[in-house]
Amino acid sequence: MSPEAAEQRRLQEISEIAGLFDLETVRAAMYGPEACTAQEMAYRALRKMAAEGRQSDVENPAAIEAQAVADARAWNQLMADTR
Repeated sequence: MSPEAAEQRRLQEISEIAGLFDLETVRAAMYGPEACTAQEMAYRALRKMAAEGRQSDVENPAAIEAQAVADARAWNQLMADTR
């Protein structure tokens, strides 16, 4: 696999799960100085949540929906800004 194809795949894999995480985490994983894979992004995000004492909103569907809407808007804006 060419380096370009590998980078495209890395970005696609992050995009597939981007809605589960805050925009700052996704942006850092995709373009930050410590850019990483989707797997590493998920690990870092979950460790950050644990360190902050936060828990998943799995039991709170309204919170999940609100966060998904906010993240989708932010994601769409990020994609528009990078074009």
